[in-house]
Amino acid sequence: MGDASDILVMGHKNADLDSLGACIGICAMAKSIGKKCNIVMDKVSVGVKRLCDKMDESGKFGGVIVDGVDAMRMVNDKTLLVIVDTHRESMVDSRQVLMAAKKIVVFDHHRKSTDFIEQAVLIYHEPYASSTSELITEMIQHMDKKVKLHQIEADALLAGITVDTKNFCVKTGAMTFESAAFLRRNGADSIRVRLLFQNDMDAYKAKATAVRDAELFRDHIAISVCPSDVENSTLTAAQAADDLMNVTGIQASFVCCKVDDTVYISARSFGEINVQRVMEKLGGGGHLTVSGAQLTDCTVEEAKEKVRAAIEEYLEEEA
Repeated sequence: MGDASDILVMGHKNADLDSLGACIGICAMAKSIGKKCNIVMDKVSVGVKRLCDKMDESGKFGGVIVDGVDAMRMVNDKTLLVIVDTHRESMVDSRQVLMAAKKIVVFDHHRKSTDFIEQAVLIYHEPYASSTSELITEMIQHMDKKVKLHQIEADALLAGITVDTKNFCVKTGAMTFESAAFLRRNGADSIRVRLLFQNDMDAYKAKATAVRDAELFRDHIAISVCPSDVENSTLTAAQAADDLMNVTGIQASFVCCKVDDTVYISARSFGEINVQRVMEKLGGGGHLTVSGAQLTDCTVEEAKEKVRAAIEEYLEEEA
C-alpha cells in the first residue's frame, strides 16, 4: 500500500455484506496511511443497499464507490488493486480492471477453484476463516499505524462477519470472536448491524412460502423453490435455505430460484452433508456448510432433479 500511487478495492459480482464490508475495511487501512482508495462496484445489489445508503447519509464516503468505467480511468502502473471475498477471475465485479492492473493482492476465505487469479503478487487465502471481513479486521489490528475506524466502517466489518457465520453459528473460531470484540470496542453496534438484515414484507412472505413448500428427500434433506417475483429473490432463497436448517431432523437444505434464464441454488448444512461437494457436481462450490450453484437454460423442476441426482451421487460416494 505504501508503494502504490492509489488503491482500488473490488469484491465479487452481486456484492454481499462480507464483500462490501471487506472493501470498506481496506479503505480504512488505506486512509490511515494517507492513500486514496476507491471501491469498484458496477451495481449496488439489494443485499448491500442499506449499507450504501448509510454511507451516503454520513457524508464521509462521497465518491468512494466507482463503477468499472471510472475505475479504468484511474488505473496506472503504480495502482494497487485489492480483490476481496473471491479469488476467481470470473467472479470479480470488473474483469477489465483486473486485467489492466499491474499489482494485485487477493484476500479470500473460499476453497480454491480452478480459475484463480494467478497474476497476484500477494495472496492471503484462508479457507478456515469465517469471512473475508474477519481477515481484514485481523489485518487492521496488526497494522503498524493505528487505524481509527468510523462507526459505519466498524458496522460494515461486523455485518460481514455476521452474515457469513449466520449470526455466529457456523465457521466460527476464536479469531472470529476476537475480531467481533475488537470491532465492538471500535464503535460497532449489533443493533445497527441487525437492521442491515431486515427484509420487506414481500421478501419475508416469499421466504415463508419457500419454507412451507419444502419437500423432504431421503427423509432428512429439504428441497424447495423460492418465488422469483420479489426483489433480489436470490438473497431470499439463501435466507430460506438458512431457515430450513432450523427444522428438527434436517441435515441439509437446497433452495432454487429462477432469475431470467438462470436457476440459482442455495445449499446449507451443519456439516453432516458436505454441500460444497454436492454443488461442485453442478458447477458451483463454496464451503462445507454454505454453498451454491447456478444452472442455465433449465426450468426450476429440471434444476430440482439435477440437485436430487447430485445428492444421490454424493451419498453413494460417501457410502
